[in-house]
Amino acid sequence: MKSKLCKGEHISTKTLLRICGALHCDISDVIALEQDEIPTDRGRA
Repeated sequence: MKSKLCKGEHISTKTLLRICGALHCDISDVIALEQDEIPTDRGRA
């Protein structure tokens, strides 16, 4: 688990919940959601 975090790889929700259990915190304390940028101009005229 730690090696995936250090490498920036994806981890499962189950793993995130285990981390939260160990730290006695909420999932929102350990993750942040970011949206991909959506281009405003799609080249249409």
